[in-house]
Order: sequence, then structure tokens, then C-alpha cells
Amino acid sequence: RKTNNWEVEPLKRKQVFFQTQDDNKRYLVFSGLPVLKRKKAIRRNIAGEDVYDYPIRDVVIPYEPEKDIINWFLKYWETWPIESDEELVFPFGMHWGKIIVTRFCGWYNHFLRHAREQDLVDRYGFTSLQLQAFTGWSTSQQAEKYTHIRGLDVGKAMANKYEEKQRLNNG
Repeated sequence: RKTNNWEVEPLKRKQVFFQTQDDNKRYLVFSGLPVLKRKKAIRRNIAGEDVYDYPIRDVVIPYEPEKDIINWFLKYWETWPIESDEELVFPFGMHWGKIIVTRFCGWYNHFLRHAREQDLVDRYGFTSLQLQAFTGWSTSQQAEKYTHIRGLDVGKAMANKYEEKQRLNNG
């Protein structure tokens, strides 16, 4: 929905919190995130404006295995004084977000997303359905690109073949 010149409601501080589950592990939760590439419908509101309805999802990240990225996020979080739970987590638009990411690390945001998705498959063994749920994709078709042949498997196969050839040549 269009709110204060935003197409969707931006992430607010009240939507980010730590939670301890019944497994006694801490998780960082980003609650109520819209899945931007899956517009459910376009409809007209009372004011006659086009309104998009997006599916909503929660992203839950375990603290222990992801503490480096979570601590990086918390350092960013602490740079902004907290005046209200209604404050935006990222008080800038998507355009500036892309510029900041590109300047900060020299990569484009889509590369970072791709790298993270591959990491979830390689490091955590995500299935296509788990990756689909994490990313918010409507089908598992996109996820199968990551889970069918995993990057780590290809790399290991290359390393094993190289070592095998070295043994044959030296032995």
C-alpha cells in the first residue's frame, strides 16, 4: 500500500526483535516483511489510487551460527537513536539502499542475495522448499536452481578430480 510515498510499509523498529524459542536458542526476527516480487493484486483504494497487496512473511535468523552478520546489523542499529518503535530501520529508499550496498562492498544487491541463497544451501543444506519459504518465492522453481546442483558440490568434485589426477601423475 502507498504510505508516505512508500509503495509498501517500510520496516519499523517494532518489527525487529530477539526471541528465544522452546529450543532455548536465540533468534533475530524480522516480522511482517512484504514479499515485493509477489504482488497479489492491484486494486483501487477509496482515494482512487492503485494499491498493491503483497504476501507477508517473517524472517527468523538463528543467532549463534549467524552472529557475525547479526552483530554487524546491531552495530548499524546502534548508530540511530531510538525515539520510537515506529521509526524506520532503514530511513532511506530502495534506490539509496542499492547505492550504499554497491559503494560499501562493491557488489550489487542481487549478487549479495544470490550469494546468501547459495550459502543457505551449501552451509545449512536447505532444501528447495526451505529456500522457497525463506525467500518468499511463490514456487520452488527458482529454489531448484540452487538446490539441484549445489555450488559446494561442484567445487568439491573439481578439487577431488584434481587431486586424483595429481596422484596418478605423481604415483
